[in-house]
Parts: sequence; structure tokens; C-alpha cells
Amino acid sequence: MSSILGVNTQPGVYLGIWVNWSRGQVLGSTLTITQRNGDLLVAFVALFITFVGARLWRITCFAIHLRQSSAIPQDGIYHQRQAILKNSDNATAGLISWYQLLKAWRKVGHRPYRRVLPLGLLTATMAVGFTAASLLSSRIASAMGQEVLIRGSCGVNILGHYIAGQDKNPAVETSPEFFTVLVPFLAQRLVSFSNYALSCYSDNSNTHGCNTFLKPRLPFTSNRNASCPFQGDICHLANGNLLLDTGYLDSHFDLGMNTRPEERFMYRRTTHCAPLVSKGYTTSVNFTTSGVETPYTQYSYGPIYQSPNATGNASYVYPQSSASDRLQSGKNTGFPEYTLGMVYANVINGSNAPNRAFTPIDALHRSDADVTLVFLSSNEVASPVEINDPWYASHQTVPGYRLPFTGWGNLTVGAYFADQDASVLGCAKQYQICYPDAAGNPARCSRLGGKQELFWLLTSLTQTETQLNRTKWSIMSALTGNELDAFVQTLGSASLNSRYSLVSGIQGPLPDNQWQLDVEHWHAATLVAMQGSAVDAASGPSDPRMRKFWPPPANEQERYICNNQKILSDAHSNFSVFGLVFTFSLGFLAIALSFLVESPPRILRKMYNRRAYSRLEWCSNGTLQLQRLAHEELGAGVWTNCTQDMPTTRCGEDKLALLDITDQSHPVFRAPPARGEKKALGEELRGSSFGGKGCEKEGGMTSGEVEVEKGEVFSVRHGAP
Repeated sequence: MSSILGVNTQPGVYLGIWVNWSRGQVLGSTLTITQRNGDLLVAFVALFITFVGARLWRITCFAIHLRQSSAIPQDGIYHQRQAILKNSDNATAGLISWYQLLKAWRKVGHRPYRRVLPLGLLTATMAVGFTAASLLSSRIASAMGQEVLIRGSCGVNILGHYIAGQDKNPAVETSPEFFTVLVPFLAQRLVSFSNYALSCYSDNSNTHGCNTFLKPRLPFTSNRNASCPFQGDICHLANGNLLLDTGYLDSHFDLGMNTRPEERFMYRRTTHCAPLVSKGYTTSVNFTTSGVETPYTQYSYGPIYQSPNATGNASYVYPQSSASDRLQSGKNTGFPEYTLGMVYANVINGSNAPNRAFTPIDALHRSDADVTLVFLSSNEVASPVEINDPWYASHQTVPGYRLPFTGWGNLTVGAYFADQDASVLGCAKQYQICYPDAAGNPARCSRLGGKQELFWLLTSLTQTETQLNRTKWSIMSALTGNELDAFVQTLGSASLNSRYSLVSGIQGPLPDNQWQLDVEHWHAATLVAMQGSAVDAASGPSDPRMRKFWPPPANEQERYICNNQKILSDAHSNFSVFGLVFTFSLGFLAIALSFLVESPPRILRKMYNRRAYSRLEWCSNGTLQLQRLAHEELGAGVWTNCTQDMPTTRCGEDKLALLDITDQSHPVFRAPPARGEKKALGEELRGSSFGGKGCEKEGGMTSGEVEVEKGEVFSVRHGAP
């Protein structure tokens, strides 16, 4: 997997034939093999296409030769043209021959350009086409992309089961390894998801290295001028708030769950946040610890459960401190840092869920959404400039105090501290499940509701049992336990983008909408977590100690989703099964047809009787048949197989025509010496093989013997009479 995620496991990949439902059952049929074997297959396909191209060229030559064949006397261009058509093995060789033919006859031939140039252009087109087809044969692999199926010990960690409302396993949850193995692993995953979001979801990011999941980044819209998500004037701003909307994410195309169109679902989540006012919702309280009384600020947005320090409607308490107090405490040797606190309230069917952390006051209550409050304390963090962001607001100063910069001489700047002990950010989060129609648009949708309502909302939709079980498993594996709350709780101040300009407790300048940038990062990280959790569910944990926390699928429908999770892999090659079958089928058909038309069996030759001359001319223009005709014209040899590609002489046939090069500018065949010529000729030819073993004495001659009947010596070497 991608190094950006910082994960030390590479999921196993299914090798073999499977269906990528993004392309349909036929065109999506995919063969996945290793990269090495893929390179070999690409090379073989390219070689095969080259050979098929040569056979298609032979079919073309046969058709042209047959079309232009004529029984009336013709000139040299005609006969050489027909011979080229018969004897050129491929388009490239034919193109060279056409050029040579045109060059030789351009001044002495009858209309050579008109008779040769069209054939040359056709040959050039075919040569380029066959070469391009061979080069593009790799598209059979590259066109299928890098999507592969995961194979592993699939399951969903018990926190996903718990959040989804499934039965708990006390024996497992009370195990020490719950905190020593599972929780650290999940924390590491959230850190990895946060890093991935920083690299792949920022405005100036590119997709380099973001090649783990099916999509480098999931889409969402961001409205930075939204209204208040709550009632009354509890929001710091009536407008200028943040509304994030994922839109309808498709389980197949966005989350990589490879299923048929009728088995998919769509998921939507909205996150509506705003800074809250604290005036009128805070009180000062004192708590005594070990005889020391400490003042605290109490934030009353609704009572929390089981809090020893909370009274009344207290949602959050934090130690009070003025700017001068922060300055004094800032003299310690540690670096000042932000502190985050959080409370949440889940809703089920319009009422607060029993496991809520607090009960929101009426101004914050939402019957159709979960509510989360995030408290930011800047502590002793100081800024050299004022910060106007409503969540980070820093305008307090200490008279006469300026920030010294060690190592820069007497350089000093102003120091601004946070306006409040803790600033409050409120978010309303809604979730929705839909089933798409045939066009992929949301059709049957639940209403928007809370996270723990997802299963209840799901059962309100019309669906088959298979759809219900598969969607439930998907919700457990990818959509639960990866929320804004989890990131804030796990990462704390490390989840803030502002920390990247915080050095030694001194905060650099922040934009006026820094809180929006922080929430957008949380939102992006949760989207990465959805993608990563789906992959985790399919691959399973790499650490054997965690398998007890990873219950396997309970039925075949859940197992089906587990075994059909897609990711991207550059270590494997995908081939279109349809492309391979189509290529090899047409290729073998072309090969078979080419051999049939050139060397038809006896049963097909009767079909050619109507064009006997054309068929026999095609055969006779072959290199070996032209050689036979030349020898036979001089009376050399008794030949058989005269209508086949390979003519032969009778057994023991020794004397064929010899090349006469008396005129070296015009070599010709000369008839062989007659029987009875001088013995010297036999000496001249001694050592050559006349006939095969077993054919000696046939025809009245033995190998190495030549009878002398005339007083002339025929020189093989010089061709002189």
C-alpha cells in the first residue's frame, strides 16, 4: 500500500479471473497476474499480433493476385507484380519490393505508377496498421487499470460491531490486549489517515503517492458561508459558518466494494459546524484539591454524565487564567501547547441515545442530528500578531511584555494571548443511506439522521435480505468508528492544522477562517478512514494478536463483500479477458483462413475450378514453382506436386539445369549435360549428391558416374560449353 499511509502491510491480491463490475459482466471480465507474468503475456500478445498481421497480409495478397489474374499475354510488370504478391511474406517486405519494382520500371514500363503505386500505398497502410496494432497490444492490459481484489482474513474489529449496535464480547473487551494491541493499532491507523488527508486532500496537493485506494480522494462540497446549525443566537456568526457535504458516495465506485448495480448502496454525510458564543453560558467555580482551591470556568451547554467536577448544566470545565497568569506559567521549561476537549450527544429516533456523553440544552438540541462540542484552549500559546479567527481569537496582552527571540540580538515582538480559557465549536452531523436506481442515482433513501440510527434507518427501506446483510456489513466495516469525534479524541491537538505554524509555543499568523480549515481536515481524514477501514475489513490484521478483535463474517452475504474489495496495485497486471479472447479468436481464424486459401485441401480445390487459371497462377508464382518451371522448360527433371507449394522430382532424379554465367551481366539456366559426356565432367561434379540413399541405379546411373557421349565438357563453375 501507499507509503503515505505508513502501513506496514500489503494486502494479498487475488490472482485469476474475476469481474470488475465497473465495466459490466462481459467487458469487465479481468485476468489479474503478477507484473512479471504480465510482461511476458504482453510480449507474447505483441508477437502473436505481428504473426497474425503477416497472415492477413497473405490473405490480402491472395485476393489481389486472384483479382488481377489474367489468361492473356501480359508484360513484365504484370508478372513481377504477381510474383511479388505471391512471395512477399509480410507487408514490410512487400513495400520494399514495390519500391524496387517501381524504380526498375519507371522509365521503360507501361504506366508503372498507375499499376504499382496504389498497391504500394495499400501495403504501406497495412504495414503501419500491423505495427501499430502490435505496439498497442499492451492496451489489453493497461485499459483495465490497476484495480485488483484483496484476499485476506477478512473481518471487522469489535469496535465497529459495538458502534453498530451488535452484541459485545466481554471476554475480549476486558482483555489487557484490548488496550495494549487493538487501541494502539487503531490510533496508528487514524494518524496514518490524517497524514494521507494532509497529502492528498489539500488544495495544492497532487495525486502522486495517493494511489492506494480506488479514488485518490473522495468528493465533498464545502460551504464556508453557511447559516447557524443550531437555534437562536448561540452561534458566534449568523452566517460564515461551515457546511460539509459528501454528496451520495457510491459503495462501488467510491468505496471500492465490487458489486453488481442492484447490490450497491449510497452513503451521505453532512457536517455543519459553527463557533459558539460563551457569554451567558459560562460561570466561575472553585474546586479544592489537596487543600488548594483552584478557579475553573464552567461551560453550561448541557449536563454530562459521571463527571465529578461538573455541576448543573456543565458540559466542560477548564482552569481559569488571565493573560498574565499564562505568561507566568509560560516560564516553565516546557513548550506551550493547545488542549482539546470534546463532548458528544447521539440521537436515535428524535431522542438522545442512552450512551450519549451529554444532554444538549434546547438551543443545541437536534432531533435529526448528532451534536459534538469541541473545546479549544490555547493555554500559554502566544502569537506575535493578533488572531481574529473566532475559535483561536487572541487579543489579550500583558503591558510591557514582548516576546524575545533568542539568538536574534535584541529583537522583540508583541505577545497576544487567547481571549478565553476555552473556545467552543459546535457541529451537527447527519447520515443517510440510499439505494440507487438503474442509472446510479439515489432512489430509495432514508431520512437524514444520527450515526447510531443508520441500522434503524436502513431497515426502513424496501430491500432484499441479501441487500440488508451486505449493507449492514459495509456500514460496520467502513462507515462507523471513523468520525470527527474519533479523530479529535485520538489525536487531540495533533489534529489541528494550526500546529504546523506553532514553534516553541509561539503561534504564527493564522487566517480568519482557521477553524474552518481544521474542520475540513477532520472531515477529509474521516473520508480516508472510510476507504481505509473498508480495506482493513477485507485484508484483516497482520498482527496475529489482533485476530481475536477481528470477528469474521457471519454469513455468505458478508463474506461476499469481504472478498470483493478493490484497491489499486502497481505490482500486478490486469488483462481484459474479452480482449484476449477476441484477439486470439480472430487471430487464429485469420491464420487458419490464410493457410486454407493458399494451400487448400482437396475438398476445397473443386470450389476453385471456376477460376482454375487464377488459382494455378497463384501457385505457379511461388518461388519453388518458378524454379520448377525454369528447370522443366529446359527438360531438366521429371516433376510432381506441380500445384503445391513444394514441387519435387522423382526419386533418383539427378540432373537439373545449371547456371550459365558466361555473360555475368545476364546469367541464364542451361540444360544439364547429356548422358555419355566426357568423364572429366564426372570428375568435375564428383562429391555432389545425386539422388538419395536407396535410389542408386535408378534411371540407369549411379552417384558419381557420368557417361561421356559427346566430345564437349560443360563447366559447372564457369558455365562455358
